[in-house]
Amino acid sequence: MFLSLGVCIYLPNQKALQFSKTLTGLFKYLISHHIIMTLTSRLFFFNLFTIYFILVDPNFRGCSSTYGKLLNVMHHYICSLLLFMGPLFDYYIANIVIIVFTIVGWRLYGRCLLSVETNRVCDDHIDNPFQNFPYQIKKLASVISNADVTDEKISTPIDYGILILVVLYNLYMIYRIYF
Repeated sequence: MFLSLGVCIYLPNQKALQFSKTLTGLFKYLISHHIIMTLTSRLFFFNLFTIYFILVDPNFRGCSSTYGKLLNVMHHYICSLLLFMGPLFDYYIANIVIIVFTIVGWRLYGRCLLSVETNRVCDDHIDNPFQNFPYQIKKLASVISNADVTDEKISTPIDYGILILVVLYNLYMIYRIYF
C-alpha cells in the first residue's frame, strides 16, 4: 500500500487500512493551518490587518466625533470578520450567515447602514465611500487599469464578488469537514 508520504508498507488488510487512516489523518493535521498558525498568530494577523486599514483610512483621522471614530473602528472590524471569520477561525456557517445579512442589508437599503451613520456623525458627504481592504484593492486596480473602478457601477459587483468567493470557500470547507 502506498501512503501519501511515498512510503510503501505491506501489512495485513485490516491493520494496513487502520494504519493508513491514522497516518493520513496525522499528515492532514500537520499541514493544516492550525499547526502553521496558532490561535495567537491568527488573532495577531487579524488585528494587525484591521488596525492597518483603520490607520490609513482618512475618514477615521478626519472625524472629530468619538462616536464616529468608534463606528469607524467597528465597521473595519466587521469587514475583517466578513473576510476572515471562516478562513482564519473556522466559523464557516456563522461567516455565511453574516455575509448573507450584509448583502441583504446592502440590497434593501442601497448602501451599508454603518457607512451612512458614520458619514452622518462625522459630517462627511453621504456618498463618501468606506475605505477598507476592498476599496484599497479597487483603488489600486483603478491606477493599473486607468479606469475608475471605485465607481458604484463597477465597485458594487466587485464587493459582491469578494463576498461570494468567501461564501464559496466556506461552503467548500463545510463540505470537506462534514461530508
